[in-house]
Amino acid sequence: MNFLRRRLSDSSFVANLPNGYMMDLQRPESPTCSPVSPATERKQQQQPPASASATGGGFLSSLSNAVKQSTQGTAGQAEPPAKTTPIVRKPKILLVIDDAHTDWAKYFRGKKLNGEYEIRVEQAEFSEINLAAYVNGGCMIDMQLVRNGTKVVRSFKPDLVLVRQHAYSMAQGEDFRSLIIGLQYGGVPGLNSLHSIYNFCSKPWVFSQLIKIFQSQGPEKFPLTEQTFYPNHKEMLTTATFPVVVKLGHAHAGMGKVKVESHSDFQDIASVVALAKTYATTEPYIDSKYDVRIQKIGSNYKAYIYRMWADSCAEMFGGLDICAVKAVHGKDGKDYIIEVGVCSDPASI
Repeated sequence: MNFLRRRLSDSSFVANLPNGYMMDLQRPESPTCSPVSPATERKQQQQPPASASATGGGFLSSLSNAVKQSTQGTAGQAEPPAKTTPIVRKPKILLVIDDAHTDWAKYFRGKKLNGEYEIRVEQAEFSEINLAAYVNGGCMIDMQLVRNGTKVVRSFKPDLVLVRQHAYSMAQGEDFRSLIIGLQYGGVPGLNSLHSIYNFCSKPWVFSQLIKIFQSQGPEKFPLTEQTFYPNHKEMLTTATFPVVVKLGHAHAGMGKVKVESHSDFQDIASVVALAKTYATTEPYIDSKYDVRIQKIGSNYKAYIYRMWADSCAEMFGGLDICAVKAVHGKDGKDYIIEVGVCSDPASI
């Protein structure tokens, strides 16, 4: 052994050894392995690895890499796994349709959707956005607005929409139902649903749902006010009692509502309905002592004494995430349910 040790320490002796000789000496002997000549060993060393990508050290870095390696297999001895890196998720884009008086971004700052995704708020009014929707491409929003004297132009695909403006008004140029259709066409989830937002673009249509609740619950539990619907002015000949409140078309936020105290005044309003070419409703004028608002946002309530009213109305159009029942308490001591609003109604939040 001392002789071999001296010979191996001699640099000239080692330099004259055949290529691969020292590798043969270092290979452990195994009775199950056939001997390999130095020439064969050198030939194998010159060939590329059987599967270089399969033997990479990152197969534990992500689930996708692990699945890929399980289908490809491994060749030879795997390298030590690399350190895992956190998955960076793209933030979810929340489109809030509202005026600039409320900064919705501050309410979602630091919040995460499902505990995983950051929330990026894009806010604009109906009049400041346009869109295109596709079968496979979702919905692309084009937004042009002016904030603090600076023109802002952006294009993005929203992941969720919160509608805080009326999608339809009888005022000229305030019919944005086509944008609601486009968002629905592009499959954008809404809060409330876009299906319900579109249905709430007609107050008599919504009132027809209140009638169903009234017929189901009864007047004691659900004291709905009496109302009469006229599809046009031709049927507006007279009404049973006065005073009454006449609502023209999709009246909301105090617009299109008139208190009528006599038959002659009622005929005058009927002529206005004819000019407007719209439908109208009438309901008894209630001399109220105070107004009542019952708000429901998810599972949170205000005015618990009337919780059943909110729960019943929240079942409309497949379910409402946000709703507010409007009622008045008359001087006669009775409650009267007037209407229900959703997230697009400022009174609902």
